[in-house]
Amino acid sequence: MPLEPVRIRRPRPNRSDGLAIRLAAVVVLLARFNEGTTLAQIPPDRAGWLRPSPSNEYSAYQRAGPGAATGWLPASAPHAVAPPMQAAPPGAPSHPQSGPLYIASRASDRATTPLLSYPALTVMESAPTPLPPVEHIPAPPADVIDDSACCKPLPSCDSGCSGLARWIWHPPAMGCGQFGCQRLWQDPNLDPEGFTLAGLARGYFLADERVQWSGLEATFGAEAALNPRYVYRTGDWLARADGIFFFNQPFEPNILVDENRASYVENFYHDTFQVWQLNIGITHGDFTVVVGKDRTPFGRYYFPIYSNSHFDAPFVHTEVIKWVETGLFLRFAPGPINLEVAVTNGGIDRDTNSSKALACRAGIDTPCWAFGASAKLQDGTGSEAQKLNNSYYGFDAMARWRRFELSSEAVWDEYGFRNAYNPDDIFWGRSIYYREVFSGEVDGSLHGFGYYVNLAYIHGRFRLDANYGEYYPDQIGNPFQDTNNARLLLQGSLAIMPCVQAFACFMSENDRPREAWRYGQGTDVIYTGLQWVF
Repeated sequence: MPLEPVRIRRPRPNRSDGLAIRLAAVVVLLARFNEGTTLAQIPPDRAGWLRPSPSNEYSAYQRAGPGAATGWLPASAPHAVAPPMQAAPPGAPSHPQSGPLYIASRASDRATTPLLSYPALTVMESAPTPLPPVEHIPAPPADVIDDSACCKPLPSCDSGCSGLARWIWHPPAMGCGQFGCQRLWQDPNLDPEGFTLAGLARGYFLADERVQWSGLEATFGAEAALNPRYVYRTGDWLARADGIFFFNQPFEPNILVDENRASYVENFYHDTFQVWQLNIGITHGDFTVVVGKDRTPFGRYYFPIYSNSHFDAPFVHTEVIKWVETGLFLRFAPGPINLEVAVTNGGIDRDTNSSKALACRAGIDTPCWAFGASAKLQDGTGSEAQKLNNSYYGFDAMARWRRFELSSEAVWDEYGFRNAYNPDDIFWGRSIYYREVFSGEVDGSLHGFGYYVNLAYIHGRFRLDANYGEYYPDQIGNPFQDTNNARLLLQGSLAIMPCVQAFACFMSENDRPREAWRYGQGTDVIYTGLQWVF
């Protein structure tokens, strides 16, 4: 007989029953945002335990007794299903408890960060305690639903939108169908089996006063992205082929080029078709091996990105940390612990010398807080006189409370040419902040330190991010290079209809010395547009 939707109150647990609760079967009650809670019944022969997964997108299901099994329960599923995967947890009874268990799902948008937890069964061999009748559980006050967890659930778009759409609304700390280079913490075991395709289309207006001298500072544009993925499971093994492809609109070919601007012109050439990520991954338990082009195992960021070129980000990400790299990636993630190491080319594409980079991160990542330390070591990218230093070290941190999210990263890096080289001869793209300079010491390097702090507020389908960061370069007597950078970045987004979002970004930097030919150069950037995800 189907159950009617009810509202559920979080009971006050008895502290003296701590051991029993730890051994208990826990039902995760996922409150439906601003609505009643829909209950889904688990068949009696599948009675067991429920706990939130690291990504909060699914609940982990474990059943003891004959035919013990572990599986994943999509919160949006009408009925719970637990496919056999592995043995029951330690301390499980020899026989499953009788009677149904229940979980609640947020059917409105399938975002399932747990709000309430309730000990449904006390798992004890001698005296099991049955689940209290659902109809006798009183309704909770509204503020209990809103504030009972340390991290307020971040709303996603309406049901029917893809995992990419859920990422666009917020890039959360753990999973939830993240897309692009920001799929940082997705548990591979949560990927749906078979072929999936997500996509994005974006139209925008960009006015960038920092490149007023280029003639390309104000433009309308359009771009898109596709994220095909194929997942295959056999036993305890999972194989995944993953790709992220960008489609970019180029500038008109008559870009202004002269002796001063020639070294910067490559900055404005964008491949119409760009392979952003393309890799093959194999997962077994907590271990994952990936070969190909994937996100860089350095740091963690929690702010949204609204451009294919990723210019709308803090200085340490646009100028220091590589977004993606190509190589061999190893990951070990037992519970909240996350260990990653990679051997890569050092740049984002195929290598231009025989040197390889070692990148790694060790951290603890939970839904409500995270902390990690990272390092990347390489003598440089490029060959001979064109070789540029490419080592940096840093840490990252995040904390969530209700509707707020605070995150930060700090990086100490080695940069600049290892040998004397004229920056005006650069043909592969040049930083507008004069980072391609020579320290004066052969095989030497310059050193800089940078950080940022990002505060996000999420309410309904509205998100606001305020980001401030600074970077302090080495002092070599070159005023164009020696000036510190201070960057303020404000970003806002609003879902105006399912899977359609309006966004706006404002960036402002401190004024800095400029060469005479850079007349009209300013400090502000305005970027706004619409994007549709599927």
